[in-house]
Amino acid sequence: MNKIKYIKREKIILYLSLFFLVLSILITYLGYRYENHKLPKPLNLKEISSKKNQVNKYSYIDVNTKPYLFASYKGENNKFYFVMDKDNYLYIVYMSNESFKKLDKETIITEPIRINGLTKEINLDIKNLAIDIYNDLIKNEYLNKNNFNNYVGMYYLDIESSYYDASLYYTLSGVFLVLFMITIIYLRKGIKKTKVDELNLLKTSVKIHKKDNLKYKKNSKK
Repeated sequence: MNKIKYIKREKIILYLSLFFLVLSILITYLGYRYENHKLPKPLNLKEISSKKNQVNKYSYIDVNTKPYLFASYKGENNKFYFVMDKDNYLYIVYMSNESFKKLDKETIITEPIRINGLTKEINLDIKNLAIDIYNDLIKNEYLNKNNFNNYVGMYYLDIESSYYDASLYYTLSGVFLVLFMITIIYLRKGIKKTKVDELNLLKTSVKIHKKDNLKYKKNSKK
């Protein structure tokens, strides 16, 4: 390849790699800004638990009892727990083991702990399981499909999901970072190959020069 053309190509690849790097940094920054927006004032889950179209609302519960684990999905860290407030209103909370430990305190009975999260609709499987487990727990047929919304509501509180989810930003940032790394690797290989080619060309030139000198010496003897 013509050396001038090669240099132009390598410059283009270098600029492209820098473009990918800048994009990755910029998108990461935008994602950070997005997920750190000022949160809206949380709603009282008890007040919206029986209302329609209240999914993904930023809400709170003032927990007044230690959480009781009743359901989980295989392979997931987050699990479903029963909690109550000071009025003995029953809630379902979806949280991690780390969050559970923060609520699993004896003092919570006298010093309620407020938790914030996003409302998610309680699906049929979780609803049926909650009814069976809770009734078994209190040894009474307290909950059923007809009164469930009155005592628990239509939503559970997911305290592990972010209100401002920046995962898309970080995914795009990761893609551009990978592209940056690929172009840098390609550039390094190209530079290395060029050095090898130049070295081989230099060796060839030296050999030719030696042969010419040898022929010159032989001709001189004659």
